Amino acid sequence: MNDSSDTTPPKDSAETIDIVERLRLTASRIAQWQLDAKRLNAILAERPGPLEPLVMLDVEETAGAIYKEIDAFDALLVDVDRKSHAAAGQIAEVGDALRLVLLSITELSTAMYARESADVVSEP
Repeated sequence: MNDSSDTTPPKDSAETIDIVERLRLTASRIAQWQLDAKRLNAILAERPGPLEPLVMLDVEETAGAIYKEIDAFDALLVDVDRKSHAAAGQIAEVGDALRLVLLSITELSTAMYARESADVVSEP
């Protein structure tokens, strides 16, 4: 017997809503990490010499958070792909965006460590 007063969405609908919310959260994190990369690039450009350890730590923590997000997204993508190859293809670009923001942070980290190394080498 079907109770028409039941407002619980079907399981597939609830899963879709969960996926959409997860993608929105990931998109907001990507946007924040892009802003962080711009902010940290500005710090690197504005401040000559060694950087404060907290700045270096910020970059490392950001990279770690992005790696975790990539792992979570990849797991989500596998789950979506089991249900629909087309849907997985549509959201795969989110993984690309995550990897691009990770590349930005990694390049920033490399530049910061190169500066640190250069300062250590140039010290008498």
